[in-house]
Amino acid sequence: MDPTESIVETHRLREAQMLNAMWGEVPVPKVYWTDPVGEDLGHPFLIAGFLEGTVQPEGGDKASGLGMFFEPSLRLDLKEQFVQHLAKIHTIDWRSKNLTSYNSPRESHIEANEWSLGWWERVWQEDAVEAHPIVENAALWLRENMPTVEKPVIVHGDYRSGNFMYTDEHQINAVLDWELSHIGDFHEDLSYTTCQILGTPMDDGSVLTSGLLSKDEFLDKYQHYSGNTVDPKRLFYFDVFSYYKVAVISIATSSRAAYGRKTHLDAMMNLLSGFGYTGVSALQRLLDKGS
Repeated sequence: MDPTESIVETHRLREAQMLNAMWGEVPVPKVYWTDPVGEDLGHPFLIAGFLEGTVQPEGGDKASGLGMFFEPSLRLDLKEQFVQHLAKIHTIDWRSKNLTSYNSPRESHIEANEWSLGWWERVWQEDAVEAHPIVENAALWLRENMPTVEKPVIVHGDYRSGNFMYTDEHQINAVLDWELSHIGDFHEDLSYTTCQILGTPMDDGSVLTSGLLSKDEFLDKYQHYSGNTVDPKRLFYFDVFSYYKVAVISIATSSRAAYGRKTHLDAMMNLLSGFGYTGVSALQRLLDKGS
């Protein structure tokens, strides 16, 4: 059920349609009932089937699964599946699915990226407590350097550790949290998933994507399973976009939600606001590199 306030405002009908579209394609909970307007219980809700499994392994506890640690044998069992499921999501024929609540962007056009950036710009304008020059500059850079999307795909929008569940046999049995899914460029998911600030630091100084594998290994496996070719220039564009989104979520929406005490997760919202300034620092370094 929708909370009174959350980090991002999303829609239960869109989530239900996407889960139904994924049923039989990648492991997801089965949707039984959704009410997007709150007619039945006074608040929008979605009812899905129950699945047993583990999201955070013992000793891997992290806020929302960010930077989660998987011990080596578990890492070995999960990493291939983790990449395979994302590759599958990106190769599904979304036009054959019932996704009537989603906009369908044109091929070989900037439309998909215009819509995605516009959505996050609006969130920033509505939720920011004060102006921030780096965030504003990032939005301008993203608009001026926006690439076309030759073949739009389903983008999960939050594909990472903490958003999948696995069984005792180490089989991923649910990909979770589809609230930010949309139709766009597959590089958007790749950049976000491999975003260093969301990864797991290791003793040797390296950072593992979702605590499972290196960024290079992730991208190599993704290309193998999806048949998509990763464009480094486009990936860099979405690296900037990923940190822009981190900034919007963390230093705008989460701060406002915590201040208004509109969620039972006030402490986590405050934690995320600090997390956001780390993201802004990385955002500035990327903008310097891209200028």
